[in-house]
Amino acid sequence: QNNSASGSASATVARSSVNTSFTGTNNLSGNDDDEGIYMNETHLYARTYSSTTASLTSTVTGSSINSTFSGVTASNNDSTGIHLSDQELFAEVSGGGIGFANVNNSSINNSITNSTILNNGGSGVDIQNYLYTNNTSATPTSSLVNTRISNTFSGNNISNSTGYGVYLLSELFVSPPSSGTITGSSIVDRLTNNTINNNSDGGIYFVYFVNQSAPATLMMQGNQVNNNADIGVYLTASTNDDTGLFTGDLGGGSLGSTGGNSFRNNIGLDLYNGIPATMSATISATGNTWTGSPEATIFDAADDATKGDVLP
Repeated sequence: QNNSASGSASATVARSSVNTSFTGTNNLSGNDDDEGIYMNETHLYARTYSSTTASLTSTVTGSSINSTFSGVTASNNDSTGIHLSDQELFAEVSGGGIGFANVNNSSINNSITNSTILNNGGSGVDIQNYLYTNNTSATPTSSLVNTRISNTFSGNNISNSTGYGVYLLSELFVSPPSSGTITGSSIVDRLTNNTINNNSDGGIYFVYFVNQSAPATLMMQGNQVNNNADIGVYLTASTNDDTGLFTGDLGGGSLGSTGGNSFRNNIGLDLYNGIPATMSATISATGNTWTGSPEATIFDAADDATKGDVLP
C-alpha cells in the first residue's frame, strides 16, 4: 500500500501466497454458537492512493490464495460447517491522475475433497471469492491477465444443513468496466461425486459476476442432489454482469461431463437457470435422473426468455 502527495507512487505484490490446509486430523465439529471454521477477509492486494494528480500504479503478479480441505469432518456446528468469507485478491488505485491497476498470473483456489459436512446450523459450505481491479483515477487503465478463481468439490457428503448445502459466490471483474480488459482469465467450478441432500434452504446456490466477456464455467458429474427443502441447484448472476460468458455442463457438454447426476425430490425445482441469456447461458444436462419429467422440474428460457436454456 502506498500514498503519494505528488509525483508518482507504485505498489507491487509479487510471488506471494496465503495458504490454508486442513486434513483428516483436524476436527471441525461440535462448536456451540459458532462455525466449524470461519476465515474472514483473507485479502492479498496492492493499493495506491493520492488526493492530487499523481501517477499511480498497483500490481499483483504471480500470487494466490489457496484453501484446501481433505478428509475433514465439519459437522454438528451451530452455524456453517466451512465458511470462507470475503477472499479477495485485487489491485486498487484510488484518486490520482493517470492510474494503472493490474493483476496477472494470480488465482484464488479452493478445494474440498472426501470430507463429511453434516447437520450444521447454517450452510454446509459458504465460500465468497473476489478477484478484481478497482481504479478510480482520472485516467484509469486496468487489466486482469491469466487469472482464475477455481472451486473444486469431490467425494464429499454435505447434507442436513439448516441453510444451503453449498453457497458459492465468485466475482471476476475490472471496475469500472470501461477502464480495462480481461484476457486469459476465468471462473472454474467443478463438482464430482458429491452427496448434497436434505438441506433446508436448498442444495447448491451459485452466484457469478464477470464482465469484459470473461468466462465462468460449471461442470457437474456423478453428484447426488436430492430431497432438499428448496431448489436443488440454483444458478444466478449478479446485476449488470451480463457482459460475461457462462458455460454449464451437467452432462454431454463441452466441459466433458458424462452426467450421472441425480436431481430428485427437491421441493420447488431440481434446477433453476437464472443466468441471463445474454451470457450464452445454455446448460447441457443429459444423462441425469430428475423428478419425473425434466421440463416440469427445470426453470429456464422456456419459463423466462431472458434466462438461459437447459438441454436435458
